[in-house]
Amino acid sequence: MAGWRLDSLPRGLTPQQVAALLSAPDLRTAAGRRDRAILVMLARLGLRGAEAAAIQLSDIDWHAGEIAVRGKGSCTERLPLPTEVGESVAGYLTNSRPRCSATAVFVTSRAPYQALTGTCIRAIMGRACDRAGLPRGPSHGEPGPDQPAPPHRPDPQDHDQRRSPAHGTDRGCPDPPLCPARPSAHPTHRP
Repeated sequence: MAGWRLDSLPRGLTPQQVAALLSAPDLRTAAGRRDRAILVMLARLGLRGAEAAAIQLSDIDWHAGEIAVRGKGSCTERLPLPTEVGESVAGYLTNSRPRCSATAVFVTSRAPYQALTGTCIRAIMGRACDRAGLPRGPSHGEPGPDQPAPPHRPDPQDHDQRRSPAHGTDRGCPDPPLCPARPSAHPTHRP
């Protein structure tokens, strides 16, 4: 058995903090509706910014209710598409996303339209934190200026928003034993 201690996990966001983040974007603007769709996806699926940025239009299987997510190590995971995420993304795609040749789901709101990068997604998250009155989360699990250092250095792959109790389960999976983050998952590896 591994010697893990629960007190050393990065702190997650409370449900109230997640709600504040999700209500931060200005839904009167196309960019605000895009930003909310991104934040819902990050919060409910537990994605990294780069994973959300890499999602292509063809990665969403609306009929099966699944989304393909390309993670680290060229691994593609098929995750269930929760209703809240699907409705938010569909609303953005049908009402706010500019018509353009870009195949990424999330694109810039001004011409020339291009796919957002992981850096752009992290900036959107930072602005949402500012608007919600929350401190910007420390990157890679490092303690912020007003947080005590954890007993040992956390895994640099972990991010506070990915540990949020708002997810309900591991990486948004309805059945944790089938979660793609676990060895029993069925990820598709690309060469």
